[in-house]
Amino acid sequence: MIAPVEEACKLAVVLAFVWKNRNFNEENDGIVYVTASAIGFALFENVFYVWSNGFGTGIARAFTSIPLHTFCGVIMGHCAGRARFAADRATANRQILGGFLAAVAVHGLYDTLAFSGTALGLLIVPLVIALFVVGRSLILSGKALSARRWDNPADAPRMSIDTADQAMARAVAKYGTGKIGRTEDGRFFLKPERQPWKAIVARGLFAVVAAGWIFIALAARGGAGEPRADLSEALTYLSLMSLVPLMLAILLEVSYRRRKSGNHYF
Repeated sequence: MIAPVEEACKLAVVLAFVWKNRNFNEENDGIVYVTASAIGFALFENVFYVWSNGFGTGIARAFTSIPLHTFCGVIMGHCAGRARFAADRATANRQILGGFLAAVAVHGLYDTLAFSGTALGLLIVPLVIALFVVGRSLILSGKALSARRWDNPADAPRMSIDTADQAMARAVAKYGTGKIGRTEDGRFFLKPERQPWKAIVARGLFAVVAAGWIFIALAARGGAGEPRADLSEALTYLSLMSLVPLMLAILLEVSYRRRKSGNHYF
């Protein structure tokens, strides 16, 4: 149950925010972006593990969990990079799904071994070594595909899985003709637009998170005689509960400011 959720979070960041970026212009970029997302996820996860279980847990996870997250990102990134330049959308979807399922399978096997509570847990070591080998092979493959693209651009796959007309048709159907612009070089963009609901929701979430921390601070100040364990548990719980609304608030605030101040390119 853990593996699909965590791997989906890593992949979703790239599909939502990087997939159509003009800098995603070669196959190996898929590995770069998805792996960066995976390492960021591992960072957040490790902060809470170390906070709850001590520094020794962080050292142990550096040799097992971090490589797991990193090379699951490499697996999905390799497939995402190839999908970005697939000949059609159906092929792209199959490649993305295949990479996701492969990463979930590896991650699920790792978790099964880690939580087995038996000698099977020792199999994590050869699993991590195998991930290094497979990951290195995929990185070399991605670099070769990228090199072929720049050395022989005429023979390389198309730079986009959609033609300009298809992209324009989808944009008009979704946003309407009045909100779509087109540059001289054929790029489509959303014209600047104020979206006050994003600002209202984002700042409301910021206020809720801040109120929670203020409440804990006042409780700690007024309850000097209370057990420190209770306070520590409250801080840990609040940190975990604050993470998702805080990230959502930041994304909404950034989106609000970008949409009102400049063109948003597809």
